[in-house]
Amino acid sequence: MQATRRLGKDKVELKLIRQEKKDAEKVNQENQMLEENTMERIMEMEQTLVNTNSMSETINSLLNTLEMDNVGIKKDMEIVMFSTFKHAMNVKNVLAKE
Repeated sequence: MQATRRLGKDKVELKLIRQEKKDAEKVNQENQMLEENTMERIMEMEQTLVNTNSMSETINSLLNTLEMDNVGIKKDMEIVMFSTFKHAMNVKNVLAKE
């Protein structure tokens, strides 16, 4: 009789231990999935960062090119304006002589 009670008690304890093991395995599996998802997200974010940096470098390069072009255009405009001014002065002098 004592053995039967002991066996019943051990059976309940074994069932609880098995349930705890099952719960622990489930938690471990969930943690592993969460870690994998987190690592995947981190890799995606790193790739996005690399792409963004690459685009930024390209944009900066284009901006430098545009700035250099702008400087060249301004110099050309100054030359044209000076040439126009000289031409206008020549025309004015010719008209004054007439």
